[in-house]
Amino acid sequence: MDKIIVVYDAELMRPGCALLQSLMGGTPGIANSFNSDHWLIEPTEHLKPYRMTPDQLLNLIERTERQNG
Repeated sequence: MDKIIVVYDAELMRPGCALLQSLMGGTPGIANSFNSDHWLIEPTEHLKPYRMTPDQLLNLIERTERQNG
C-alpha cells in the first residue's frame, strides 16, 4: 500500500488545514482525519509533509488528540 502524506507541525503537534494539505502535497482528504479545531490555518516554521503508514497515522491522530484536548 502507498504511504500516506500528512502535512504536520511536529513542534505544535497539529496538522495543516485542508488547503495547506493540498498546497503542500498531503494525501487528498487527510485533514478530515483530524479534529478541525486542531488544524493550523497558516504555515508555520515546522509545518512539513511526512510520509507514514495507516497505523502510524492512527497513532499520530491519537497523539494529536491527547496533546490538544
